Amino acid sequence: MWRTVSGSTFVLEDCLGMTWTNDCMTTQRLRLRAATELDKPVIAKLLQDPEVRKYLGGPASAEDLQAFHDTTEGERWGSFVIADGAIDLAMGVLNFSDHRGEWELSCELLPRYWGRGFALEAAKAAIEWAWADPAPIDAESIIAVTQKANLASIALLERLGFVHERTFSESGASHAQYRLHRLD
Repeated sequence: MWRTVSGSTFVLEDCLGMTWTNDCMTTQRLRLRAATELDKPVIAKLLQDPEVRKYLGGPASAEDLQAFHDTTEGERWGSFVIADGAIDLAMGVLNFSDHRGEWELSCELLPRYWGRGFALEAAKAAIEWAWADPAPIDAESIIAVTQKANLASIALLERLGFVHERTFSESGASHAQYRLHRLD
């Protein structure tokens, strides 16, 4: 079953595989969907890639990687695989989490997909989904946090309309928190 969210840049599709939602989003070039066992090698590569993890505390530890491999895919609230829309091949992940006490958006792509607008396209669709009616995220704003040295992420957040809110130190690095307010 397909349905279009009014005025959106994506089509919302009912799909199976996630315990927390049945929604998958299809944009012009991408599909945001539940992770499957077939995606685990790509997600593990994201967790271990030094370029991807440069501003995220470095490659995941062996313990974190094992914990990831032990999880059941599709169960973590707010977690989507970003896949190529034509061939459904995983390219990265997009997550909403509330571990900082408010809803935070994060996105990781394999380096070969950087600089081609995929993160922008995925994030726009996910933000629209988060605030669609009925809104999966009942909040007036969403935050995003990145290291101040991560200029590409900062540029992406600003293109999405996020506004710099504060700077703070975390894990020995200077971080910037950005906020996007919901427009009704």
